[in-house]
Amino acid sequence: MTDKIFKRSAFLTALSFCLFSFVGDEAMSHYELGMENLKDKHYVQAIGDFTNAISIKHSFGDAYYQRAKSKYLLGVQVGFFSTDLCYDLISAIEYGTDSAIDMLKEKSKVQCHTLNTIEADPDLVFCADFSSKTLTKMPVGSSKLDFMVYLNLFDNNFTSLPAEVLNYKHLIHLDMSSNKLKTISGDFSKTPYITELNFAKNQISFLPSSIFELSKLKQLYMRQNNLKSIPAEIAQLKKLEELDLSFNELTGFPQELKQMKHLKQLVLAGNSFTHGQMRDLEKALPNTKIYF
Repeated sequence: MTDKIFKRSAFLTALSFCLFSFVGDEAMSHYELGMENLKDKHYVQAIGDFTNAISIKHSFGDAYYQRAKSKYLLGVQVGFFSTDLCYDLISAIEYGTDSAIDMLKEKSKVQCHTLNTIEADPDLVFCADFSSKTLTKMPVGSSKLDFMVYLNLFDNNFTSLPAEVLNYKHLIHLDMSSNKLKTISGDFSKTPYITELNFAKNQISFLPSSIFELSKLKQLYMRQNNLKSIPAEIAQLKKLEELDLSFNELTGFPQELKQMKHLKQLVLAGNSFTHGQMRDLEKALPNTKIYF
C-alpha cells in the first residue's frame, strides 16, 4: 500500500513539473513574439502578446514591464499618455523586475495630484505634490492611496515622519526637505522599492538603521541637518550613487565610507574635515566626484 502511495505521489510530482514546464514554455513563446512586435513597432500586437503571456503565467515580471513599454510607445505614437501603464510597472517590480523601477518613477510623476484631487479616485494617484502647504499631518484620504509612487512633502511643518508614508509599499521617491524633522522614526521595511530620499534642511541629528536596509536606494540627501556622525552601516547601501551630507556638523567619517566604490557623487561641503581626511577619501574613491 505504501509503495502504491509513493508511486502515485511521484507520478503527480512529475506531472506537475511537466505541466509547469509546458506553461512556462507557452508563456515564453508569447513573450518572445511580443518582443519581436515591439522591435518592429507593432505596439498593439505586442500588448496582446504580453497579455497572453501574463494570462498564462501571472507572475511574469518581464512581461508586465514590456507591456508597459509597449503602452507608452503606443501613446507616443498616437499622441496620448495614460498612467494605466503604471499598474504594469508596479506588477513588474513586485515580481522581481527591478529594471522597471526607474521607468515607474519617471512615468508616475507625469500626472501629479494635489490636495484637491486625491479623493476623487485614490487608485489613480501614483504621484502627489503636497509641497508648501504648511501641513503638520497628512491630508484626509491619504491612507487610501495604495499606489503611491512619488510623494512630494517639501516645505511643510512636519515634525515627524507621517505613519501613512511608511505604508506606501510601492513608494520610490520621497521628498521631505524643508520641514521640522528632528528624527526619522519608523520602519522602512514596508517600502522596499525606495530609490530616492530627500531629508535636506531639517533638524535631524542621526540616521536610523532602517534606512540602511533600503537595498535599492540610489540617492540620499541630508543637506543642512544636525548630523554629527555617519554610521558605519552606510556601506550597506550597495546601490547608493549620490550622497549629500553637506552643511552638517561632521568632523569625521567611518572607514566603511571608503569602501563605497559605487558612489558617483559625494557632497561633504560645510563640515569640519581636515585636509588629511579629505585627501584620504579622495584617494580611496578616485571615481567619485567629491565636493568639500
